Amino acid sequence: MYAVNKKKFPLALLLALLLQLDSLAQKELTSDGLFLQARSAAFEKDDYLKARALCKEALVKIPNYTDIEVFLGRLHPWDKLRDSARIVLTNALAKNSTSLDAHNALIDLEYWSDDSPSLRQFSAMLKSQIGRITFKEIKNTYRSKKL
Repeated sequence: MYAVNKKKFPLALLLALLLQLDSLAQKELTSDGLFLQARSAAFEKDDYLKARALCKEALVKIPNYTDIEVFLGRLHPWDKLRDSARIVLTNALAKNSTSLDAHNALIDLEYWSDDSPSLRQFSAMLKSQIGRITFKEIKNTYRSKKL
């Protein structure tokens, strides 16, 4: 039988425990890692529910991560959750009013929802924030992209 050195055993046990904890800590994903997984779930697997869950988990870590909020807002309409998308995108704009991605996502949502009154209202808000932009310009821009 092997003799156990009573002084070295607690040290070895502590070292093993620390290595195990370090291994577990490395498995926890960052918000960027979760964002990449969400994009993969949505684009490669068409699993929008999982993608939304991953985005929400990432936003718990960094609540003001506009790119993830916009992506989350863009995911909702795929499951016909336009009101949820509108809430997420409006919140993203409230936190970061200069985000062009958030503005574009909300315009896309309203345009593809065929919700012209909301699009006109959003156009008026953009005009007050950005300068000279009209509902007609927005519609023409999207019509030219659509063709």
